[in-house]
Amino acid sequence: MRKVLLLLLLCLSTAGWAQTRIDPFPPGMVQLTEGWRYEKGDKPAWAEAQFDDSGWQKLAPGRNDGCAPACWYRLRVQLPPHHAPLAFHLEAPQGVSEVYVDGRRAGDLHFTPWWLEREPSEHVVAIPGESGAVVLAIRIHVPRVADDPFDATRLRASIGSPEMAQWESGLNQEDRLLR
Repeated sequence: MRKVLLLLLLCLSTAGWAQTRIDPFPPGMVQLTEGWRYEKGDKPAWAEAQFDDSGWQKLAPGRNDGCAPACWYRLRVQLPPHHAPLAFHLEAPQGVSEVYVDGRRAGDLHFTPWWLEREPSEHVVAIPGESGAVVLAIRIHVPRVADDPFDATRLRASIGSPEMAQWESGLNQEDRLLR
């Protein structure tokens, strides 16, 4: 329990541009629940790593009814220097979201017509290079016709080694199948 509390304290410290600081990086996965910025609307420039989102509302991804028809979530993560390879693990609805890492579209999430929208699915996105900071941006388009518009904004994100991200992805897929 102490390790979990220590891990949470490390994740919750914020400073300047970095909204979440992880130093030193612990083993396993770190849930990214704090430090997110939110803005309703849709401007492609919001994916850029240098974009100033300091005026945006602080709001973690979740059941957000104010997202329609589109919104963005952004998170700056300060990483320790010379860190081992890392990856984001994302659980996000397929077809209504796109992911950007440092301004570049990443992963296999992309927009599809509303009738092809699927349940949340697992995605592992590699973090490029050994940069000291990384910006994760998630773009969401809520379909006009949706069973539950809240589901479009139901996101979960974590960061860890690529192997642990794949492991968490597999566990979540199995959990969904068993439910």
